Amino acid sequence: MGVFNIKNTITGVKFNNKTGILLVTGKLKGNISSLEPKILLQEQINSEALFFPKVIVLKLDWDGENFSAILDFHDKREILSSGEAWDFYVKVNNDKYKLDMLNCPSFQASYYPFEDTLFQAVPYVTRKNNLSIWVKPKEIEAKVHHVELRPEGLILQVIIVNYSPHTTLNYTARLVFNKIEEQGIGVHNDSIKIEAANKELGGNLFSFFITKGSIFEKGVVKPGDTWKGVIDICDLKGNYVSLPLIIPDICRIDDKFSALANNRLCKAKFLINDKNSLILKVEQANISMQLERLSYEVGTTVALSGSIQGLENINEPFQINRLYLRLRSNSNRLIPYVIELPFELSRNNLSSKFSLKSVLNNYRIDEGAIWGIYVEILDEETGSKGEFVVYIQDRGVNELEYEQIIPNYDIKPCLVEGNSLVFKVRKKVITPVTNPIKIAVCGSCYSRVAFSSNSYFNPDYKEKYEVVHTQFHSSVVSVMSKPTKFPIDYFLNYTQTQIDYIRDDFEKGFFEKIELLKPEFLIMDFYADVFSDLIIFDEDHIITGSYYVRDSEYLYEISRRAEILTRENVEIYLSYWHKAMESFSRKIQDYIPQERIILQRARAIETFYDKDKKVKKFKNDRNFIERSNILFEYMENYLLYLMPNIQVIDLAQFGYIGHYDFPYGGESVNHYEPNYYKEMLKKVDDIVVRTLNSTNMITVKGEES
Repeated sequence: MGVFNIKNTITGVKFNNKTGILLVTGKLKGNISSLEPKILLQEQINSEALFFPKVIVLKLDWDGENFSAILDFHDKREILSSGEAWDFYVKVNNDKYKLDMLNCPSFQASYYPFEDTLFQAVPYVTRKNNLSIWVKPKEIEAKVHHVELRPEGLILQVIIVNYSPHTTLNYTARLVFNKIEEQGIGVHNDSIKIEAANKELGGNLFSFFITKGSIFEKGVVKPGDTWKGVIDICDLKGNYVSLPLIIPDICRIDDKFSALANNRLCKAKFLINDKNSLILKVEQANISMQLERLSYEVGTTVALSGSIQGLENINEPFQINRLYLRLRSNSNRLIPYVIELPFELSRNNLSSKFSLKSVLNNYRIDEGAIWGIYVEILDEETGSKGEFVVYIQDRGVNELEYEQIIPNYDIKPCLVEGNSLVFKVRKKVITPVTNPIKIAVCGSCYSRVAFSSNSYFNPDYKEKYEVVHTQFHSSVVSVMSKPTKFPIDYFLNYTQTQIDYIRDDFEKGFFEKIELLKPEFLIMDFYADVFSDLIIFDEDHIITGSYYVRDSEYLYEISRRAEILTRENVEIYLSYWHKAMESFSRKIQDYIPQERIILQRARAIETFYDKDKKVKKFKNDRNFIERSNILFEYMENYLLYLMPNIQVIDLAQFGYIGHYDFPYGGESVNHYEPNYYKEMLKKVDDIVVRTLNSTNMITVKGEES
């Protein structure tokens, strides 16, 4: 690593947790006998935010080969308390090396409590066999003694309990409301600090009084804010520790929303959430912009008029500051820009007329972009501003036609989320010169549900494509075997579509339907080959052990005349699969050329979004998922070996995960979030357009050549 090529070996570590003295002994090897090494303790940089780490230089004895270094925890308690984790290094000139504990005898250590501070520390060995120090708060708890909601405010009494043995603490306490950060955005570090009104009961009980109406300073609060209460205690050295504030189950707060003194455009109330935390919830005041008239004319001209409702209940002065467009996004906090619109105002009545083509002329127009329209109101008394959505009752707004805004893109007014007015962009729809492209699918949800009208997937797909046949959850081995009589009586509890899928797996009519229906493209994936076992009646009669069969009584009925080949017997399983795949690849080219066969690379996933938009892990064994993905890759590559000119869609680079609200069966290691299927259809579009253009054929509807 450095020019000295130093090797260090720690020979001993001794720690006295009563005196706080740490002794480290060791040897250094390398061309350094004439140099003076240093033993350092450096603060770790583990957080996302970069900072300059603090460094402590230890007292060192050095004889040219052996060293001993001493760290006095008590003497360095102030600086140690300011960090969380520290690493030991040996430094020679500008070269640093972590102390190597690989050959050091093990040592026992317990936490040393720093005098007059809230912290304790202990030396430990990391997973990489380096010597480090871990610092954490002492065992302290904030217990709620009393909560009472009064008309004038909230009374809160908290007892601070110290569980750390043989330590006494002198500290102050304060109640802090921290603004909960918007998910995915780490820029909101606002907090409100309320000092204790008094300190009683031997110095460990603190009382707080919170007046909701005046708690916020001007400009601090915005609608949608959620503030969570914690208790901060501060030692004599000025170090703070935040303690959870847990409200006992017996305590109840029945608060109502009420106005805020420093922002009359907001209202707030106290509540206790499902984790028993004290919350101050802020919402928009009962003010809204309601349109009575909206017209949308050729040339994207918008004319609207309406009134600001709710201001009559609040004393003047208020000002209608701006009317503007902005892109809707997952965050209402970080808004890169707005586009101001002209408007006229008469008392609380507002009217505006503008051309979307003109106002958006200098801005990027993307497919699927949604522009919201908002009015900004200024509270002149407090200086607070509020953004309010423009609403209109449904008067045929969604029936208005798209108008061209720029070449290849159209825009129109729409209503979303409780009659909020927005303007939605779509790629220009070109009148087709032929019928929709005919598609066949041999696969699973990975390939098929992208062609679904459900809003989760691609509701407009039928403008471009017609799915003429789906061979669903059938393994290639089953497709290539001989027909087996379909026992429909065992499957009557399924829908007709599902019965048709099961029948296809038994009756082996895939190629006959391909010949009859003449799809222009075939999309394939190997879900059934990776996740389903085989039910073998004899070498010529095999069906897929799909979940349809797995959950039926039929499986029991055939138990004496069939056998199951599982994927655990992978060599035998693949011997069947290789033979079938080779036959399939030869036969399919009699109906569809390689260039019109699309392989959808499929992968099982480990995580999904839950209903709170938090990323959760599936309970499936990770090894199982990894094995499945290895098999996916193997089969896909083997197909490409057999048919090297087929098309491939690979969405792995986008990092999509699952979603709890998948319409057909909920979250699964094989079910993705909506964007996966939307991106897949874009990839299909690209392949179809490119393929058809290369053969001088028409373009797919919705795309230009």
